[in-house]
Amino acid sequence: MTLSLRLLCALALAASAGAAAAQNRPSGPGPDQSVSVQGGYAFGSDFSDSAGREVRDVEVAHFGVTASQRWQTAPATGLTASLEYQRYELDVNRNTQPLPESVESVALQVSLRHRVNSDWSLAGGVKAGQYAADGLRDSDALGVNVSALALRRFSDEFTLAFGVIYRSMAESKYRVLPALGFDWKPAPDWAVSLGFPRSAVTYTVSEQLRVFAHVTGQGGTFYVKDPVAPALSSLPPMRDTKLDYTEIRVGVGVDFRPAPAWEITASVGMLVKQEFDYFERDYDLDADDNAAYAGVTTVYSF
Repeated sequence: MTLSLRLLCALALAASAGAAAAQNRPSGPGPDQSVSVQGGYAFGSDFSDSAGREVRDVEVAHFGVTASQRWQTAPATGLTASLEYQRYELDVNRNTQPLPESVESVALQVSLRHRVNSDWSLAGGVKAGQYAADGLRDSDALGVNVSALALRRFSDEFTLAFGVIYRSMAESKYRVLPALGFDWKPAPDWAVSLGFPRSAVTYTVSEQLRVFAHVTGQGGTFYVKDPVAPALSSLPPMRDTKLDYTEIRVGVGVDFRPAPAWEITASVGMLVKQEFDYFERDYDLDADDNAAYAGVTTVYSF
């Protein structure tokens, strides 16, 4: 990965906390629990590695589930705890291709938000878990993300979030980064959000239906314990190291609410960036083409 692109991806990850805060403004009464289930598929891509070798037709399937609980601890303060599991299945042979067959994570996130006054709010969060290839079983796979943010409400239509985020698993120069995001409603039926993992322009068709165009990100940093591609002696040793997986998606989709407590989101598009980066070994694989993707998420609140 070039330095400029690596910095862009790192800044995008840092913006996630700001965007999440800006996009989740309500802090009053509402559902206290929710469960979301995600599924997605990136169709086959051919990759070239740092030495110009090819890895052909890599497909990636994604599955995730998150359970959240919210408490209104005081009139101006809310606390949320979430338990999250994410898994990526790679259609590869780890003995002859320099990639693991799966990467996964399980993490607990605790977030606190406090409304200082009508214009300012503060938010912070800690997310800790295991992030590993081919099984969650090693203390080296432990990772922690910490965020601290301020939110400035300029009007009912525009909120800006800014702050800082720390990621323990990231490459050293990108562990501490600024965070920035905003939520803007230029018209009653239109909304614009900027941040990561999702930036979007959304149009509300009705109470039950919204359509959108978006740029989204998927992936993470994972610990690789067992050898990868031992048959390829020309590669640096791919064990006891970290692997960054990055997907950047551009697409369109719909949000459909068949019932007040149930929402379904479906999207299709293409991957404008797909990369596997062993940054501790100075070895990466970049997709040579723009693969298609499809994804669906369902959220039930109660």
